[in-house]
Amino acid sequence: MLLLLLGSVMGLILWSHSRPDPEPLWLAAVEIAISLTAPIVLLAFVERASARPVPVGAAAGWRMSLWSLPLAWVAYVLVVALVASWRGQPPRLWVPPIEVVVAYQVAFTLRSAAVAWSERAVIDAEEFALRWARRAVAFIAVVHLAQVVRFFVEAGPLRNVVPVTSALVVVALTFIAVRETGFFSAQPPGRAAGRAESAKYASSALSPEQAEEGLRRFERVVGGERLYLDPELTLDRVAERIGVGRTYLSQLINERRGSTFPEVLAEYRVAEARRLLGDQRLDQLTVEAIGERAGFQSKSAFYSAFKRLEGSTPAAYRRRLSPDAPVHPAPPAR
Repeated sequence: MLLLLLGSVMGLILWSHSRPDPEPLWLAAVEIAISLTAPIVLLAFVERASARPVPVGAAAGWRMSLWSLPLAWVAYVLVVALVASWRGQPPRLWVPPIEVVVAYQVAFTLRSAAVAWSERAVIDAEEFALRWARRAVAFIAVVHLAQVVRFFVEAGPLRNVVPVTSALVVVALTFIAVRETGFFSAQPPGRAAGRAESAKYASSALSPEQAEEGLRRFERVVGGERLYLDPELTLDRVAERIGVGRTYLSQLINERRGSTFPEVLAEYRVAEARRLLGDQRLDQLTVEAIGERAGFQSKSAFYSAFKRLEGSTPAAYRRRLSPDAPVHPAPPAR
């Protein structure tokens, strides 16, 4: 619904740009406010979707000061309009140089891209949220490309390339959101069906019987069949294998295990790594190779998860082991 509202505003701005009359003051204020707000909203959305920690302290204060920019602009426009009305003169609005606005937007987009494609996002974020975060960054990059084109076009058919591209981006994101959520479909097909089923469980707590059976199926598939060894394993794939909606499965893991799906995978993989590190027949393998065998995508992901769960690095853990140490550690605690 937010995308539909934003699309309506973009359509209004596009209509105003196509007219020979000067753009109304209030619409210019809305356009600048959107230009200042959109990059901040993009970064906040990407950070949330990528499971980034909430800023605290000085970082939180700096973030709040950024959020105040569009509000300050709207206040400035209101003051200018009131003063001009009191003097009986047409308002004269100072507009930031377009180069400054574009540089401001590009800086935020680059930061958003770094977060969305960071290793932490790959480890901690759920696939659906991460996919939308990357999708949003990619579409905004298309708008930046249109802005670059606009710098070299003073008039002609491409003079409105930025609002046109922005409107098309909003329409495209809205279409994808409607299609993936099955918003207008009574019986949505494919993934939308799984999410429709999940919505049924989201409004009420899971019964103990449902939760116990679902958890058994989850552990049988992921742990018993050792799917955790696949570094590309996702929540969607497990939910499809079990035959439930991804949101239902995520809720089940959260309620019954007190963890997220990536955290549970890390527990399984660290347990596997402990077993491999304790196997003297594998002493010739490097710690990094052990991590790969345990299902981790990278060395840093392996070290981070192992230290978080074991309190030491894999190398230190291996050095601590004695020849009599058990080879097969206990499975992750439920």
